[in-house]
Amino acid sequence: PSRSFRCPICPGTGVQFALESLSSLRWTGCPVCRGIGVQFGVEYAEVKESPSTTRLKVAKVTLRLRVENNSKFVRGKGKVREEIERYVLSRFAMQQADQKGCEYLLSVPYTSDEELDRTIYEEIYAEAERYADLRHCFIEADIRSADDPEKSW
Repeated sequence: PSRSFRCPICPGTGVQFALESLSSLRWTGCPVCRGIGVQFGVEYAEVKESPSTTRLKVAKVTLRLRVENNSKFVRGKGKVREEIERYVLSRFAMQQADQKGCEYLLSVPYTSDEELDRTIYEEIYAEAERYADLRHCFIEADIRSADDPEKSW
């Protein structure tokens, strides 16, 4: 069975969810997001649709990501960056802000500030660090809100 919710990226657009288990739903994307490649496995907990339900907000953030090898005998910075882009950043409608590839614009859906902090720390920082560590590299990352330059993580 599937249910319909509002899209967190394109407010007002319907989103189809496919039931994966009894406790979670998987976002398959709205038609607009599918056109720009946002459908890559973003998961949300089931939300009861009601007039009082808080709508998902989208934070536009800028990520500066630096990937380095742990020592001069290690290679793999390029593969680490590709894996982080493919498996971590693509879930957040990643757009490269510069051609060099170290700055990205991300759209992070959230309902509360605590959820936004958790998403940034656990789903972006921690996962990117895991991918770098698997190839004996490390990352330096800085995330700033595009809407509020004073806010950073």
